[in-house]
Amino acid sequence: MEGGPPGPSSDGRPGRPSARGAGGTAARTLAVWREINDTAWDYGVEPDESQTPRRTAARIVRLGELRGESADAVHRVARAVEEALYAPRSQPAANLAEEAGRVRAGFHAGADRRTRLRALLAPRSAVRVRWAASARWATATARWSDRRHALTARFRRAPHGTG
Repeated sequence: MEGGPPGPSSDGRPGRPSARGAGGTAARTLAVWREINDTAWDYGVEPDESQTPRRTAARIVRLGELRGESADAVHRVARAVEEALYAPRSQPAANLAEEAGRVRAGFHAGADRRTRLRALLAPRSAVRVRWAASARWATATARWSDRRHALTARFRRAPHGTG
């Protein structure tokens, strides 16, 4: 995940980027797509980021056993992602946050009580927050190390007896 720490999602839960608050059309579309993938992961469908949006949507629907409107919503968002990524000028897709809600409702309806509680209280996708924090920490420590090296280099002198 790029940028700062994740804010509230379109459903108000912390830890996911907001589909409504993201920058341009492509950013909003990709935020909703990430939210759908994270929801799928929370309900047991592990992410496979090597697939195209279309294949990912089919995989989410199949493994998540989504039906009807929730399955259609995944495919609509996948098409919007493809348009945002590949079309010369993508058009804003309407109601993307609502589409994510339909997908979430489909997973919720098809899950047993234990899975619903795990998805709510200990979502697997929360690891992305940890990954982002770890990346920010690594960047910050590298910067401080470079600054410390630059500052201490000023005070270093040439060894005695040279020259």
